[in-house]
Amino acid sequence: MRDKTPPSVFAKQIDLLYQSLPPALLASALIPILFLIFLRDFPDPEAIRTWTGLMLLVILFRALTAIHYQKTKKSDSFQIKQAETLFIAGVVLGALIWGSLSWWIYPLTDKQSTHFLFFISVLGIAGGSVASLAYRRITGDIFIILILSPMLIGMHRSPGKSDTAISIIVVIYIFYLLKIIRFFQESSESVLLLKEKALAREAKLKIASKKAEAANRAKSRFLANMSHEIRTPMNSIIGQTRLAIAEEHDPKIQLHLDIIKNSSKNLLSLINDILDFSKIEAGELRIDNRPFNLHVALQSILETIRVLAEDKKGLQLTYNIAPDVPHAVIGDILRLRQIMLNLLNNGIKFTDKGHIDLSVTRVETMVGSLLLQFEVRDTGIGIAFEKQEIIFDEFAQEDDSLTRQYGGTGLGLAICKQLCQLMGGDIEVTSVPGEGSNFTCTIPFLPCQERNLPVEASPNKKKQIHHSHLSLLLVEDNEANRILARMVLEGEKHHLMEAHDGLQALNILSKHTFDAILMDVQMPVMDGYAATKIIRLAEQGKPIHGVNKQLAAKLKKHLYTSHTPIIAMTANAMNGDKEKCLAAGMDDYLAKPFHPDGLSVIFSNMNLSSSFKK
Repeated sequence: MRDKTPPSVFAKQIDLLYQSLPPALLASALIPILFLIFLRDFPDPEAIRTWTGLMLLVILFRALTAIHYQKTKKSDSFQIKQAETLFIAGVVLGALIWGSLSWWIYPLTDKQSTHFLFFISVLGIAGGSVASLAYRRITGDIFIILILSPMLIGMHRSPGKSDTAISIIVVIYIFYLLKIIRFFQESSESVLLLKEKALAREAKLKIASKKAEAANRAKSRFLANMSHEIRTPMNSIIGQTRLAIAEEHDPKIQLHLDIIKNSSKNLLSLINDILDFSKIEAGELRIDNRPFNLHVALQSILETIRVLAEDKKGLQLTYNIAPDVPHAVIGDILRLRQIMLNLLNNGIKFTDKGHIDLSVTRVETMVGSLLLQFEVRDTGIGIAFEKQEIIFDEFAQEDDSLTRQYGGTGLGLAICKQLCQLMGGDIEVTSVPGEGSNFTCTIPFLPCQERNLPVEASPNKKKQIHHSHLSLLLVEDNEANRILARMVLEGEKHHLMEAHDGLQALNILSKHTFDAILMDVQMPVMDGYAATKIIRLAEQGKPIHGVNKQLAAKLKKHLYTSHTPIIAMTANAMNGDKEKCLAAGMDDYLAKPFHPDGLSVIFSNMNLSSSFKK
């Protein structure tokens, strides 16, 4: 009958046979030695010694085949069929020697206790062999038949009713063991097949996982590049529009500029939503918990949208904070602001008349945390009941028809839900079509003492910094952004020099000293990270690599023992970009599109003052 066992499973079966061989050989060697010790009064001791010697020779042969297998199984010349043949040969020799104990040694004595010892030894070896030989049915069957059949011959040579009864029992035992061997091989073969399939699936999963990780890395690189490429022109558009609005007095042109400004902000908001969603999906968005004043933060959020709600749409905007809601809490103010602005803007967007209400209540104080509930209610168009279950899904919209009145990507509420969950809370909605919607998000915060709140800069200090004239080096490869930065910074009376890449910046720094450096990150020739590392090495007097020796010497001579603040001013705004900038030796980070006030705050935090060093 043709063997249907797959080659890989067959190889594993042979390997298991050889792995089970050492303990089987140990048992086979122990019993003959015990015979020599306890059968000293045997009528024919020479027969016992001869039998023992033959058994030990067979054991030695099988041990050598096991050693040979272990040495050659990983070699190119190894043949699995040859290994099986050698193993079967050892099984046949061992079974014949054990079988000879029944037809040769057994009849040499009429002592019942000795007969019983032989009988028990042979039956025990036969039964014990099932576990070690049944991985391949042929080896088990050969061993059982050759070791137990001679017992029938030995029994026949010693006539008697008891021996006849025992012979019948032996025959039954043979058929029983053969049945067990067949069942054992089928079961073990099924297990090996399942294990092989599991390993194949695991290998496929590993390959798929590696591909997914590679795709995720590619996606992250793509998003980082897209973030940089989109934010770079957006920086110029928003900045130049801001400057044009400040200088233009013609109402008609002002209207056009306002439209450009608002459209640019909407586009930037859309870009931020897509990037935030991608960060969350990739598990790269982190929650940054810090002390902040919750009441002040909520008032700031409401002031941000008040013009849109009251002046442009004529809606009434109200809010109520329960008396037991503390001012000082620890949480992520940026993400809370993002959630609230999204919900409030949605309410304004889908409400044509009526009001928008924000209420904050204290649900309960959990162990070590404070659970707050934020409710945003509107009197807008509402959400159909069947849409309420999917409204928080990615790219889902209440109205997704081609004739829908309201636009949007459908990412805003999905981001809100995921941000709430990242912060340890959740969000839900109740709505009646035509009557309005009620969004409720519950977020845990940590309690905080008001004395631990950060001290905000006073208006006088801001004014002082605003008029402080600094000597700045701008390192930026994009011409439009250089023009914008020049107009903004020189408009603030700062003294400015420009470099198009990191290497040009190093050449300038070898001759001039500045109060601060505004460093772009992604540039040709030499990027901002490399330039910053070289500047820091020069300031510390350490060896410099990556530039010629003359420039390195000039940098060390000019910068040694000093520390020039370096501010990353970059369109890279993915998770980890700020940390990467700081790790490279930069002092602070400002994402594009930048606002002059943001730069003023950084100057204020660094306590920069004018030095006008040349």
